[in-house]
Amino acid sequence: MYKKISLSFDQIPQLSSRDQAYQLGANALQGFYEHDVALSSFEEVVKVKKAQKINRNLIVRELEHQYADIIDKEKVEQHIKALGDEGTYTIITAHQPSLLTGPLYFIYKICSVISLTRQLNQHYSDFKVVPAFILGGEDHDFEEIATMRMFGQEFTWETDQKGSTGRMSLDGVDKVLGEVKERFGESTYAGDLRELIDQAFSASSTYGEFMFRLVHSLFGAHGLVILNMDN
Repeated sequence: MYKKISLSFDQIPQLSSRDQAYQLGANALQGFYEHDVALSSFEEVVKVKKAQKINRNLIVRELEHQYADIIDKEKVEQHIKALGDEGTYTIITAHQPSLLTGPLYFIYKICSVISLTRQLNQHYSDFKVVPAFILGGEDHDFEEIATMRMFGQEFTWETDQKGSTGRMSLDGVDKVLGEVKERFGESTYAGDLRELIDQAFSASSTYGEFMFRLVHSLFGAHGLVILNMDN
């Protein structure tokens, strides 16, 4: 069991004053965005999005292709199919394929998107919303994704590869994964995490594919639709 404590955004000192002002609807910022920060604003947002014509068939076809070899995807498949419907919209976040997700806000971003879609689907009945995550595998900034910190220790993937990080081979990844898994120790979920990482690694041939599978193993049961933009 856990105890849930709710805090106002202005009580969280780790957030910048600008972020706090946005969340609290400060008058000084309202000229910089179109819609109020409230669930009730999404009805107007949907009206704007409805006027934007996109090729839904192309999106669905590409997502089906990217998920072709992914297992345990029933809820994700339902969401992909729903994206072909004119009454379905997405809440999207994105991040580079950081080493084993890298900074914790990689996870927070995804959790926030899943939470918001649930709230919207409970609040509105005339349209459907699905959570989506763009895995920025086309990004070339290897230094930004190559290091992660855990339990006060730094782990770095060493490789001479260049170019799109998502297209890189898994050369050297196994070494750093071994170091990380050893640091897990014997905590309650250590064995589960090792298994998730090993399964994603053994089924992949590129780093982008590895991260795609890993994120799906963490959030696929919640229906998170992952899109690799590097196509």
